[in-house]
Amino acid sequence: MKYGILAKTSPAMWAAVGLSAALGSVAARAISVRRICPAQSLADALLVTDSLPGAPIATGLLPEQLMTSCASYLVQVNIAAAGQGLLGAQEDVAGRSRSASHSYSGAVSTVLTESAKDDQILTYAVNIPAVGEVRGTRRVGPLNLGHVPPTRTMMDTMQITLQDNYTVQMETDFQAAENVFLAHCRPSGPAVLRDNHGNTARIFLNNDGQVTGTVTRDSHIVGRIEGTASSQLSLRPSLISPEKP
Repeated sequence: MKYGILAKTSPAMWAAVGLSAALGSVAARAISVRRICPAQSLADALLVTDSLPGAPIATGLLPEQLMTSCASYLVQVNIAAAGQGLLGAQEDVAGRSRSASHSYSGAVSTVLTESAKDDQILTYAVNIPAVGEVRGTRRVGPLNLGHVPPTRTMMDTMQITLQDNYTVQMETDFQAAENVFLAHCRPSGPAVLRDNHGNTARIFLNNDGQVTGTVTRDSHIVGRIEGTASSQLSLRPSLISPEKP
């Protein structure tokens, strides 16, 4: 090679330069994302109560329709609370309580960290004026680095009590997949709902945000739940016409 003259750049060199630039951009984006404490993230997510109706009887909603609304709330809370990711976020010490309030709905949420050891245990409650209340416990498992992408178990036991004596209990068995570079977390998995009118629903939250499921009563399918996590889920009645309680 003659001195003073640049050597010809090979395609492999250009590819290496492009890869380094791309990785640098992704790393910079990951560093710039503000990690939110899981307890505070949950407290904020619990305030997204638009899907929960007030005065169910006055609006003529059937129990299975109320169950679908509660399923929407359950899914939306899980998506919102996990959206910033958990990897690297500072967890609260056991005994610390956090709260949040909504200026429009008047909803107030509290989240207490019960344990911050191998499994993080969060106990929460939400009071929603003219709508009802939510109570539950979230158990978040340790990060499984042996899985690609890394995952955590994220299980909730939640009870929603609405006006007009409607109560539904829900249990999730979600896995939250961590995107280390984008600081994003996406939960997916099954959930079971049971209300005090004899209805049982089984739904599944897919990785792409699609939700599907069925509502049964007395071993008969009375409706099918479908939709996306970003919007209100809908109930499609089956051929069996449910009767009002």
